[in-house]
Amino acid sequence: MNRDRLMLEFYLTLIGIVFVLLVLSGSTFAWFTQTAFTNTELYSASVDGGTSSILISLQQDGEFDKECELIPDNHPDALYPVSTADLNTFYQGSAVKADGITYRYTAADTQNRIIQGRVYLKSINGSNDVYFDDEKFRVSMVDGMDAGLRLGLIINEQTYIFNLDTGNEEGRVTIEREEDSVVSDIDEQGNPVYTADPCLDVALYQADGENAGTHALARIEEDEIVQVDYYVYLEGCDRNCINQIQNQDLTITLGFQGVEVNAE
Repeated sequence: MNRDRLMLEFYLTLIGIVFVLLVLSGSTFAWFTQTAFTNTELYSASVDGGTSSILISLQQDGEFDKECELIPDNHPDALYPVSTADLNTFYQGSAVKADGITYRYTAADTQNRIIQGRVYLKSINGSNDVYFDDEKFRVSMVDGMDAGLRLGLIINEQTYIFNLDTGNEEGRVTIEREEDSVVSDIDEQGNPVYTADPCLDVALYQADGENAGTHALARIEEDEIVQVDYYVYLEGCDRNCINQIQNQDLTITLGFQGVEVNAE
C-alpha cells in the first residue's frame, strides 16, 4: 500500500524551559556532586498556524485545543545529574575518586532531580505522523554549553532519548569507561553496569515546511488519543556534564510538526 504524505502547516509547541545555572560549590568533579541547576520555568503548549489536525490536552478525557497550560507532574527547584538507559530507572553518583571519576551509584531521587510531565495528543483529521519542527525546536545557551542535557519522550509505547548537548571544549571522561556510556544497572555495592549511550540525533526526527523527517516520532490515527510522557534531565555520564559549564542561561523550546498520511 502506497501512502502520500502531505505536510500540514501547523506547529505544536510543547514546552519552553529556562535554566539558570548557579555554582554552589568549588568542586571541579564531574556529576555536579555538590551543585545544581535551578530556577526552571515552564510555559504553555500550543498548536499555531494553518489548519490544525492535532490538538493537545493535559487530561486524556479533558478538552483538546490548540494550546494548554503545561503543568509537569514533577518539577523540582533544581536539576541534578542522573543516568538512565531507558527512562524507567535512573541512577545518581554516590562515590567519586580523587581524579574526579565517578565509580559508584545509587538509585536516583528523581523527584528532586528531573523534570517529568505528561500531555495528550489527538488527531482530528485523518492519520498524522508527528515530528519535531525544524524551525520551532530550539536549544539556546551561552557558548553552546548545555551540560549533558537530555530530552526523553515516551509516545505510543516508544521510548526516545535525545541529546540536546551541543558539546564544549571543557568536556572530559568522568566514568570508568572511555566509550560514550550510561548506567543501566547497579549491584548491591553500587558498582555500575554500563551500556552504550542510547541518545539519538534530533535532526533525524525533524520536519520542515516542505519535507518530512527521516523518522517520525509517532503516527496518530484519526480520533486516536496518544499519551506523551516527557523528561528533561542531565546525563551525568556525558563528558560535558562537568562543573565548569555552570553559570549559564539555557532555554529550550520544543516544537512539533504534523504530516498528514493519506492511504490510497
